[in-house]
Amino acid sequence: MAASVSEKREGYTVDDLSSYVTVIGALDYSTTPPTVRAFNYAGSSPFSALTPSAPAATSVGIASASALVANANRKGLEVINTSANVISLAFGAPAVLYSGITIVPYGSWSMNQYNFNLLELFAIASGASSNLAIQEYA
Repeated sequence: MAASVSEKREGYTVDDLSSYVTVIGALDYSTTPPTVRAFNYAGSSPFSALTPSAPAATSVGIASASALVANANRKGLEVINTSANVISLAFGAPAVLYSGITIVPYGSWSMNQYNFNLLELFAIASGASSNLAIQEYA
């Protein structure tokens, strides 16, 4: 059946939900109610696999300093503040405490398609010797 199925299930039609739900895979209309068949990632995938670098950590101090060098091959980045202090980050310029990307104690920040950056990462902390865990992907 086509996606214009209007049979009521749980009070909604497939048409009612089509503007609210994104399915990565397929709707199987041969069952009642229609079921979602998951996308098989072992086959072709709309996503590219990322290659993780070796996990790293750096000690962040009370003065802005480089935490990660620029990387033209960077495709992803996750940083985790594993300290009891606040850490602020900036790309391509000195970090300013409590400005820009600010990570609370034991919080994290992940790069995505809206904040993607290849520049050098600078960091500053509210206390000396604050640990910042880093996972970069290429």
